[in-house]
Amino acid sequence: MRRAFLAFVLGMSLFLQSAAVLALEADAPGPGLWWLTLLPVLASHGVSGFVVLGGAAAFASGRWQVAAGCLAASVTITVLIALVAILLAWWMRIEIPATFAMLLVVVSLIASLLGSLAAFQMAIVPGGRLVPKE
Repeated sequence: MRRAFLAFVLGMSLFLQSAAVLALEADAPGPGLWWLTLLPVLASHGVSGFVVLGGAAAFASGRWQVAAGCLAASVTITVLIALVAILLAWWMRIEIPATFAMLLVVVSLIASLLGSLAAFQMAIVPGGRLVPKE
């Protein structure tokens, strides 16, 4: 259940930030600069997916093929979710004032950071070592 909630939070973070970036890009003097703010959220989504799928534990125990599979799955899922979030935000075209859009960018960056921390917390046992996913 916690993994599904984490996926929902990170997906909503990507969608809200995409909607905010679309609103901010309309008034931006330089093309594409606001889109760079999606990179930390995408990185957080990818790393969280890798950890939750068991890639970090596989890497720590030397199971390179499993870790590589988790990495490939995480990158693929992150790219697909990003495309869906951006296309959905573009299709919906939510009217957001610039100040609120900037606030949404900051909030989604914080939410993605907290999501990454939650993913690492899910993958670590109380002794401080990674939980092997078997």
